[in-house]
Amino acid sequence: MEIGKTLEIIKDDKSPYQSPNTRLVSAARAVGFNWGIEKPYMDSIEKLEDGTAKRTVSWVIDGDQKVPFVWAQKNEDGIARIKEEELTFSEFRKRYLDLEWCAENDDHPISYLRAAHRQHAKMLKAIKTLPQHTVIRKGKRMASIPTDASDEEKAKILKMLG
Repeated sequence: MEIGKTLEIIKDDKSPYQSPNTRLVSAARAVGFNWGIEKPYMDSIEKLEDGTAKRTVSWVIDGDQKVPFVWAQKNEDGIARIKEEELTFSEFRKRYLDLEWCAENDDHPISYLRAAHRQHAKMLKAIKTLPQHTVIRKGKRMASIPTDASDEEKAKILKMLG
């Protein structure tokens, strides 16, 4: 690490697959923020004196870097104006995590990133509740049968297949 370099450390105790920090870091990387160190990710388990374990997932971003943002913003007359700004990761993080800011600035690229990640999380949650399907082909015809279908439903679908 360079002397005088600012590191932004993002950490929590959740799995990186479930942590909102993973989405935050992926959004930051998508807009051009650099890693703060050579090995910026660590998933560790600490054995505590009482015999329990504590998980810590950490990401490290370059805190000195500024990333440019350019977008079109419509005024009251509906005329688009080009807006530009440079943000540090700290300001990016603050805005990304602030749902109220995102709602008030819905045309900003950070708001789009946040909306995409929220939608992705909702879709994953919904997908987990949906059954897989078994696909059966007969010539050029095809039937799709939900794995949780009753025997009667399966028979009805197979009968339609012919």
